[in-house]
Amino acid sequence: MFSDVKDLLQEDPVESLPRTVLTDRFESVRGLEGAIEAYKARLLTATDRLGDNGLDGAGMLRTAGRASSGAAAQAARRAESLESLPATRNALVQGRITAEHVDVISAAAGAV
Repeated sequence: MFSDVKDLLQEDPVESLPRTVLTDRFESVRGLEGAIEAYKARLLTATDRLGDNGLDGAGMLRTAGRASSGAAAQAARRAESLESLPATRNALVQGRITAEHVDVISAAAGAV
């Protein structure tokens, strides 16, 4: 599904680009990372809702995503938070905030 994007990234001639274009690429990557984090959260949530006695989202991330237990647990908490914080999810998708920002916002929301 994402092989075209992976190919595009691999073939991008970054070594020959000027600083202004490299800066633009960094900003684009930040946005892409946010969209991927939000997508990953959706995958985790969808996996949790299957109800088929298989692995939960964190388990799927540990096995299929090769994440550590700690990283998988953090991603599961983030996914749960994004479900209840749609404005935060939208900001993440748009690249205006990072996954780390989501974690801070979630912690603050939980404390309130």
